[in-house]
Amino acid sequence: MKKVLILTVAASCAFAFFSCRESPSVENGAITASGNSQNASTVNTNGTPWKDTSGKTIQTHDSILHYQGKYYWYGLDYESNLINTGCDANGFRAVKCYESEDLVNWTLKNNVLTCNTSALLANCDLNNIQVVYNPNTHKFVMWAGYNKSYVGTSGLNFGAIRTTHNRLYTMANIVATSNSPYGNFEIANSFFYLHGGTTQTSLFVDEDGTGYSMGWANKDNSWRFYIDRLSDDYLGTSSTVAELYPETEIGRASVVKYGNFYYLFMGAFIGELDDATYNSVGSASRVDSWMTNKNGSTTNQSNDGFINYHFTYFDFYRDSAISKPMGYTGVRVAFASSMDGSWSDYGSFGPDDSSCEFSSVLKIQGTEETSYMLMFNKWNTADLSESGYVWYPVFFNKVSPQFSYPEFEEYQDITINAAKGTVTAE
Repeated sequence: MKKVLILTVAASCAFAFFSCRESPSVENGAITASGNSQNASTVNTNGTPWKDTSGKTIQTHDSILHYQGKYYWYGLDYESNLINTGCDANGFRAVKCYESEDLVNWTLKNNVLTCNTSALLANCDLNNIQVVYNPNTHKFVMWAGYNKSYVGTSGLNFGAIRTTHNRLYTMANIVATSNSPYGNFEIANSFFYLHGGTTQTSLFVDEDGTGYSMGWANKDNSWRFYIDRLSDDYLGTSSTVAELYPETEIGRASVVKYGNFYYLFMGAFIGELDDATYNSVGSASRVDSWMTNKNGSTTNQSNDGFINYHFTYFDFYRDSAISKPMGYTGVRVAFASSMDGSWSDYGSFGPDDSSCEFSSVLKIQGTEETSYMLMFNKWNTADLSESGYVWYPVFFNKVSPQFSYPEFEEYQDITINAAKGTVTAE
């Protein structure tokens, strides 16, 4: 693959990788399409909001699904045009789905899940939307982090609780299914906990159809990054296959299988809580005492699944005016010879920039080649609906049968041919 670097003065995001070379800096790198592009003249600029085929800002910062030659991109609607009866203006509105053949031109297909889909979705928050196809049931399965105020029964609505300091939230999951990648999803498994509550849950489907969930969670008052095997229908989990990295707060995760190894990419955080009291909430055993101090009364609620909102970074930018977010510290990568094998320690791989958060690694499998893109969300904290994206190609060693660290470079211009599976830098 030809790699031509065009260097400029400023960087859209600061990156580092595992070699000793200094990563070049670029500004406003463009991503274009070739081959069977719907509109080859479309240019998406790294670090800026991207527009769909109707000219509106794309609002999808989560997973991309490849199905029957097309790509489907899912994410949360951060605008206010879907507020209806039973939906809180400060809470979940909708999951949007966009379709593309070339990964550059995106068409809005549907709001596949909305705050009116189920009473469960009123006055709540969702995060990290993950959609996979299940070959056993022929269903499209969506997992999402589900968060609802612990004190929701007090009469305060979701927004009022945010503006007070009673911000205890569930860290649960919900699962929804549909017969189409852009059809209306219906709740199939509602409001359940993994290991006492996961902050963000990511999915991976192996080549043999085995599904896995991944998430940083508290179990028996101990935080770990858990990898669980999904049930055959992907609606829940059947067994835990790995418990990893107890000292690192981990957000979004993405697995790539390349050659003989599985590569685990993870967004990493360091907690920055706003007073000494909050320093104790990392231990679930102390949550009740924190609640007593804040709410003035004790509670009989189980510790499982509840933690101070400061400590759950699923939606930290919305609450930035009254809450210190988790300190984002870039991407980590580890490897193993199998999903349930012995995982290596991790090393730093991505940006140390709180406005440029790791999303996932996208596999682009075409007729000639398979390429990979390292994807980030460039958050606009003043207006989340106008947030942008940063994509850069990831390169794996194609020759060595042994493990070798992947690399990436910053490029001024990237051309994607989704049909061929090629990514070229000009």
